[in-house]
Amino acid sequence: VHGEGVEEDRLYALVEWIHGEVAARRSTRIGRVDPTLSVSVRSGVAFIKKFVVRRNDTFFPILRPRDNFLDHLILSYYRNGIANYFIEEAVVATALESFGEIVTCKTGVEMHRLIDEIKFLARFLRREFPIHFTNSIPTMFKRALTRLVEAKRVQTEGSRVILIGIGKPMDALLSSLVQPYIETALITLSLLRNEQRAAPFQAAAFVRRVQSEALALVHTGILRYSECCGAETIRNTLLTFADSNLLSVESEEDQKSQERQLFISPSTNNIEVEEFETHLARFLQTRPQGLQLIRAAAVSYTHL
Repeated sequence: VHGEGVEEDRLYALVEWIHGEVAARRSTRIGRVDPTLSVSVRSGVAFIKKFVVRRNDTFFPILRPRDNFLDHLILSYYRNGIANYFIEEAVVATALESFGEIVTCKTGVEMHRLIDEIKFLARFLRREFPIHFTNSIPTMFKRALTRLVEAKRVQTEGSRVILIGIGKPMDALLSSLVQPYIETALITLSLLRNEQRAAPFQAAAFVRRVQSEALALVHTGILRYSECCGAETIRNTLLTFADSNLLSVESEEDQKSQERQLFISPSTNNIEVEEFETHLARFLQTRPQGLQLIRAAAVSYTHL
């Protein structure tokens, strides 16, 4: 996000801001940031020194999206420590932005239509964030909407929600919490649709295929988030597809290792699969070109 670097004063302000946002969402107290912030910032920079360089009074990230995706997974692991505090707002913001900038920023979106999209995203993310998306969606929506209004990210006019705060620090954080899962799902689904096997095939081998193709698409810039290459995320995505009847999952015991092996069979209902894929692609930041490029890449990969 800050490829041009972040000045020291700006970094201090961002650290204080994120600390305050987390503190406001916690039911228990958290430690105070050092009054001068210098200790907190120095400790944080030292902890991730592999990924940051300082020149004069400016800090520069030295890790790009195309670099080793394992390094990105490490940073994502640290970030995910606070993900649960922001995921509800991230889902609401992502659902709102799926209606397009002209609608969300000018006329706004009717709340009942917005809640329908939130329900779809909540079902999609339930395995990753079960605490948030297994209870009442309207209650979650009301809580998240209140925070977004207080942050001057959105405003309400009657039954409509209008996006007003674009380009704020919260935007990058909220996007980073949802977009990787969408990217993972779309490349996984595109590869599944190209499978022509009649018999179930081993899930572990397919996960490796998805990882390989996702990594290639990150390197070419078609996918933006290296986190989409994570094996656990891909496995959870397959199980989510099974929940939505887009594929079936069978478990068998391997006679040699005596471990349980998962086998998957794609759905033969291509219309249902395509409808799900098209719906999910609405939440992709690079839509619709992003989906077209992912589909084309999946076809090319299948014929290698």
